[in-house]
Amino acid sequence: MILSEKYPEEYFNHWIAMFCANNSEFNKDAIIEQIEMYKSFEGEEEFSELKAELNSIIENDDLDKFIEIGKNFGWKEIKTDDLINMTQIIRKE
Repeated sequence: MILSEKYPEEYFNHWIAMFCANNSEFNKDAIIEQIEMYKSFEGEEEFSELKAELNSIIENDDLDKFIEIGKNFGWKEIKTDDLINMTQIIRKE
């Protein structure tokens, strides 16, 4: 199944695109800064929707399928562990 059909709102796709556009490094501080920026631009409600979508992505074991999306947005060294760390930080906020 195509990810955009499974997750039609594409919150995580949007998150990855924003992260790649705004950050040159992958680390906890960059993720936390991106969370605040995301909330500022998109709002708390959409951030809650992002977290709900991430829960579904994880439950469906689809996280590794987002590696290609990250690469498409310029995140060349993306790994599953990076996405796991990122989602853990997002879901705690």
